[in-house]
Amino acid sequence: MASCGDHVNVLCNFKDNLQLVLEQIRDGESKRDDKHVFNESEYWKNVAIVFKVVHMEATKLSMVFSTSPPPSQTECEALISGLEKSVLALVSSYYSLPKTQGMTLRKEIQKNIQQIIERIQNLVESVTKACGSAEQLQSTGQVWEEIDRFDELPKDNKQATLLVLQQTVELVKDACQEIEQALETEGDDDVLNELLDMSELRSNEDTWSEGEKNLITISLGLIKTVKSALKKTKEAVKTNGNCNSETNIIQLDDLADFMKKLSPIIDDMTIVLYPPVVSSSVRSKVESLGSSLSNMLLFLKNSHLTVVADEKWIEFLLKAKQHNVDKVIEALEEVS
Repeated sequence: MASCGDHVNVLCNFKDNLQLVLEQIRDGESKRDDKHVFNESEYWKNVAIVFKVVHMEATKLSMVFSTSPPPSQTECEALISGLEKSVLALVSSYYSLPKTQGMTLRKEIQKNIQQIIERIQNLVESVTKACGSAEQLQSTGQVWEEIDRFDELPKDNKQATLLVLQQTVELVKDACQEIEQALETEGDDDVLNELLDMSELRSNEDTWSEGEKNLITISLGLIKTVKSALKKTKEAVKTNGNCNSETNIIQLDDLADFMKKLSPIIDDMTIVLYPPVVSSSVRSKVESLGSSLSNMLLFLKNSHLTVVADEKWIEFLLKAKQHNVDKVIEALEEVS
């Protein structure tokens, strides 16, 4: 491995500059005048070029510092300058995406660019520690991996919203599986109990009563209703969603916001169902989940994301939601 001692200051200064860029992109907003005509195809063509340049400059830095002798001070500064310019061009590509193209899209692009910069930080850090190390090779691969995700990036607000939707679908699916598995094992972690020899120390508060098991099963029905609603919503967005107007783009953002509010409610709902079950907490989360689901369905009904034929499944899910909420409240009265 080559010695990088002579270039540590240059590399560390660059790493510090990358941190400033990260903080800027996390907090900053585009100053682009959205009144300008936005050429979507030209924009993504230019972004693709920037990604390739960042890939090339990061690779160049890694390769030069992988062999002996290390580059001269002048060569090192030139390498850093090239990579720094490409990173700034990357950040500029985020700022040049107008908000009118969708806040959900902007957030996804922002997240990807942040991850690329963080990977480059790790690469620079590995070079400062030891040139040509296994860590440097791994860090280089991680930079490539993030940049190569360009093809997977959403290119409009519909694609970005579908991505958020899918993430929420997976979360709800996991929640259902977790509760079903917990019911099968009665909330007990056999492996953990065996390791800690805790089985004899468990109290009634650590297990579900028969009434509580019934409550959990009914509550699971509400979560499954949410799961069905998300599946139908995803189909509706795929079929009807478009970015043909600012209003439609905003509606896609609004739907993504519903998803972001729904996710923590599902998480909280799962938590309060574990023993010891507190009735007031369960009721609060059930009502919150039911309200959020109703609001989302009514929003969909009045948006461009659904058509008249979709009103049937929307009404069905609204009734299913209310039925499950009512059943949970009845079950709560029995266990109280």
